[in-house]
Amino acid sequence: MTELLYVRIDLSVPGASMTHVAELLPLNDSQCEVVRMIELNAHDAVTGAGTATNSIVMQVPVSDVVPHPDLYGNYPDIDARIIQKQDFDALWSEAVRSFPELQD
Repeated sequence: MTELLYVRIDLSVPGASMTHVAELLPLNDSQCEVVRMIELNAHDAVTGAGTATNSIVMQVPVSDVVPHPDLYGNYPDIDARIIQKQDFDALWSEAVRSFPELQD
């Protein structure tokens, strides 16, 4: 079984910034399926969350497939780092408290 990855992605472009924390299932060396994703504000507070089938208050809809985190270094506006599962789970618990409809 393929091990899930947990990643924090900070996107900064002139005039805008966005942070997502995601639980990803690697499909191959270049792509991952998004299992769950959390959107954070500048203070790392949860502002939205979702899955491929259920997004709540997300500025950007959850994509089914995203680049593998090993490739994020190819994007100059993205800073990505692997995080621990328990850190993701804590944020997901906060998201579910804020948006109970995520409990599906």
